[in-house]
Amino acid sequence: MSRSVVIRMRRRHDGEQVEPYRRRVHAAKGYQIREIAAAWAASAIISLPKLPPGIQDRDADVWEPLIAVADAVGGQWPGRARQAALALLAESKEEDTSLGIRLLSDIRQIFGDETELPTKTILDRLYELPESPWADIKGKPLDDRGLASRLRPYRIKPKQIRVGTATPRGYCRADFEEQWRSYLSPSPQKSKTSETSKTSGENSGAVLGVLPLAKKRNDLVTQPYCEHCHEGGDVIQCAYDTVEAWLHRECMEAWKAAYDYLDVRNQPFYRQ
Repeated sequence: MSRSVVIRMRRRHDGEQVEPYRRRVHAAKGYQIREIAAAWAASAIISLPKLPPGIQDRDADVWEPLIAVADAVGGQWPGRARQAALALLAESKEEDTSLGIRLLSDIRQIFGDETELPTKTILDRLYELPESPWADIKGKPLDDRGLASRLRPYRIKPKQIRVGTATPRGYCRADFEEQWRSYLSPSPQKSKTSETSKTSGENSGAVLGVLPLAKKRNDLVTQPYCEHCHEGGDVIQCAYDTVEAWLHRECMEAWKAAYDYLDVRNQPFYRQ
């Protein structure tokens, strides 16, 4: 089987020339492709696919038929389609550069584990963030009124909080939680090497040449499924080459073989 080429679409640069689509020129070739696709669809058994967690609502409407076709084709395509869907959706969220999304993300970072913060503390921490835009917005730093105005579309409002004996106005972490889940990618989780697995004989590294990490998938909300069979259950995080993946122990060999065959490091949808 020859290795396929994945082509990523991008916005045309100003002045860039591309061949235009013209129905009178390209219709005949299009009809040929349509007939080939129709003949394949008539003979294929297409069923409702199981989508990876995180693909919901309109994203699910878009990806469901594509993944269904990939499942019908079989081979490497079910895994590649799901991998591409997750990577492209993650990238689309990262590309949302609006200041509102940036503000939600930065506030999540500065809150850390605290439950309440005074407005002044939030503003001071925002100014100190690397490459922060908040210290100079149109020549002025973001102030308490500007902060409240930018958070109002997300239904987040300042309130009286208690800091020791003082009661300044500020914000509560609980008021941000829903918006963080709706607008931001999950916070990166740092895992540590499982020393227990090294001494207990449960080290899966002998299978993949990997580093098994201690946290199990069901302890995290970010990826509650195996990246090979797309099922939940008892999965662990493994590192192979430069890649980390969540896998069932029984899926490790098959995942490693698929990774080596597809060489996903060279695919545009793979992200370091």
